[in-house]
Amino acid sequence: MSARIKGLDHWTILTRDQDRCVDFYEGALGLAVGPRPDFDFPGVWLYSGDKAIVHVVSGREVPEQSTGAFDHIAFAMEGPYAEMEKRLEARGISFVSRRIERFNIHQIACEDPDGCGVELNFQNV
Repeated sequence: MSARIKGLDHWTILTRDQDRCVDFYEGALGLAVGPRPDFDFPGVWLYSGDKAIVHVVSGREVPEQSTGAFDHIAFAMEGPYAEMEKRLEARGISFVSRRIERFNIHQIACEDPDGCGVELNFQNV
């Protein structure tokens, strides 16, 4: 077998405010804080089920420059998209919600507290 990418493992975010960042991913999006190795820098790992998919790193300087060509991260979602819209609205999080008919996807786009683009894709709705 040749070496190849089989999927996305995780996404790492440098944050200025760890509590605010965790509140977004845990409180608004529904991920859960879980075990993290004992690194020599502060941070939190956020899980979907038994998989740590968002790594939050604090205690490092966040560059003022943009992340270059990076635009957003997209999550495959489950459940009713209207529930997520209500959750974001209740927290005062701005978002754009749209239906992509050709692919039978309902998509919600927003930003996390550190300005990272987040896309939530609900399939077959």
